[in-house]
This record gives sequence, structure tokens and C-alpha cells, in this order.
Amino acid sequence: MMRAIIIEESLKGGSLPPNFYGTRVRKYKHPLDEDTTVTIVELAVAERLALDAGIALSRKLLPRLYYTHLINDQSMYIAFPNCLVHLERGDEDGERQAQVIGQTFDIPLSQMRFLEMFEVDHPDAPVQVSG
Repeated sequence: MMRAIIIEESLKGGSLPPNFYGTRVRKYKHPLDEDTTVTIVELAVAERLALDAGIALSRKLLPRLYYTHLINDQSMYIAFPNCLVHLERGDEDGERQAQVIGQTFDIPLSQMRFLEMFEVDHPDAPVQVSG
């Protein structure tokens, strides 16, 4: 099973692709940066359907600033607008290639810490300072 982590606001029309293969696990608000909060939809996707799901998501993404990903313990599909990248855990060269691709869509490098996502869902979350 893979987990699809999707920013709802990143999708054209704000909705998943028609006939999307996935079971909703949860939906929650998440700070993207100090000024922006987004809605994350997390879905469980059967591994045999993950490639098709990634392609469907890549076709539904807005043309800049966003990506989405499907992940399990060892691999990840990163969907950029009309582009899908496969990344294995620990593949630093693959991460750099994915980051270069993401930068062509104006995605900040700080939001593409892909290898860290094998350990933490949102390594780029702004630190919340309580006083």
C-alpha cells in the first residue's frame, strides 16, 4: 500500500481526478509557509495502482508551484504537472534530479526535501514558536 499526500488547493478545480483509485485516510490543515495554510488529503492507494494514480494526479495539478506524492517505506512517486518521477529511499542523485525538475515549476527547494519524507511527512513545515 502507498500513501498519497495531496494538497487539495494544488488540483485544478480543487478536486481529485475522476475515478481516482484511493481510499481517504484523513484530511487536515497544514502550514505551507508562514503565510499560507493548505488542506492535505491523505489516501491509501494499492501499490499496483500507484503508477496510474501518480499519472492521473500529474495531469490534474496546477501548472506551477505544486507537486504531490505517493510513498511507502522504500519508494516514492513524485507527481509534478504532467510529469512523474520515481525515487527510491536513499537515492540522493535521484532526489537532486527531482528537485531540478520541481524548480522548473517554480517549487521552492525548501519544499522538496523528498528523502526526508521517508521519515517525516512534512519536513518543510515552518517551525511553530510558542511563547
